[in-house]
Amino acid sequence: MAREIIATPNAPKAIGTYSQAVKVGKTVYVSGQIALDPKTGALHGSLPAGARLVVPDWKTGPTIDISIPVDMTAAPNIQVGTGANGMIIESARGIITLRPVASTGNAQPITVGPGIALAATATGRFILALAPRQKAGQYDHPVELVVYTVTR
Repeated sequence: MAREIIATPNAPKAIGTYSQAVKVGKTVYVSGQIALDPKTGALHGSLPAGARLVVPDWKTGPTIDISIPVDMTAAPNIQVGTGANGMIIESARGIITLRPVASTGNAQPITVGPGIALAATATGRFILALAPRQKAGQYDHPVELVVYTVTR
């Protein structure tokens, strides 16, 4: 697929090798940024009137510890969509696949990527998964949490 770098003078310039956005096929990947003024490059030191900071209420949950093995071979199926648009997210042999529920029509299975699916949005557009870490350091767990974006 063709890759297109997207840049605008109305946002802070990209620093180093980063891009403001990259378009690949029909998907646009945007990068986060710090609060820099695009004209002066100065850091904004205050929030506009009426803005408020929100602190998420994180709950205690599981952690991935390097001493705990993670079974990357299989996970329970996740059903998404309804009726003729129904799909099953299958994690088998370390590969995530999106399969049509009904055998009618011309819908073909879609290979999403490596890993095991943990959760998905109702339509299956976004899939939260554990995937093999590309370059794990000495004290890094060999898997990482990723979000796959599925385009059909």
